[in-house]
Amino acid sequence: MYFGSVFHLGSVVLVLAVTAALWQILRRTNVKIQSITILCLMAVNVLQHFLKFFLYPQYRGMGFTLYCTAYNVCASLIIASPFVFLWGNRFFKNTLYFIGLAAGIGAVVFPYWFFGTPVRELGWQYFRFYLCHGLLFISSMLPLLLGFHQPRHQDFWQVGLGFLLILCVVLLNNVIFMTLGLYPEGAGQALYEQLVSVNPCMMMGPKENMAWFNRILELFSPSVFLGHNASGLYAPILWYAIPVYLGISLAAFVVFALLDWRNFRYNWKKH
Repeated sequence: MYFGSVFHLGSVVLVLAVTAALWQILRRTNVKIQSITILCLMAVNVLQHFLKFFLYPQYRGMGFTLYCTAYNVCASLIIASPFVFLWGNRFFKNTLYFIGLAAGIGAVVFPYWFFGTPVRELGWQYFRFYLCHGLLFISSMLPLLLGFHQPRHQDFWQVGLGFLLILCVVLLNNVIFMTLGLYPEGAGQALYEQLVSVNPCMMMGPKENMAWFNRILELFSPSVFLGHNASGLYAPILWYAIPVYLGISLAAFVVFALLDWRNFRYNWKKH
């Protein structure tokens, strides 16, 4: 099987090696070349996402569908990346780079889409998956390594809020394109059922195979948003917004404090 195989480990090492090689090359160049390179990586990712029905055999003949839009977190980050890099403020850059890093490397290291899949059956879907998530990771890491964005420990709270904002964008995106009939697998389903069938990042409710994790989330969630409320439905995003925000903020606090250690230590001693 693919997961845990030499092929899987080699794929992870390749993404990390390409990131390190680009950093070593670009750190010896000027800012203009660095900016153009990062933008080109982001542009390639955006184009392969929008044009997947032309580029990849598994999507050929489907035309423009939900899967060419901001239908999940990674797709949203990919589409937004060049705009945030050029014109984003600190809030959006913190969101893009750190959520992009986590989403990119998380998908590469734990590609649950391929769990149980033999290596010989990976095909073009494997290439598409590692290309888009690898580029997402690389284009999120390089601006940090090259100094285009320097995190401040005071901004740690922005990442969790930014993640929830992305989920809101994803939800709105999916509602629009499902209503327009651009979700090919969801024909005949009610809108809520269609949203649950896609359910990126469990925004529409928990996954059945993660019962232990769901119990932890529900400890911090108001019961009115959960499936045992009067409607029996999980409130999109709100059902776990509190624990997700707290968890991401805690992780971001540690990361930002380490990256901005001198200022963090100074402010800590000052107070």
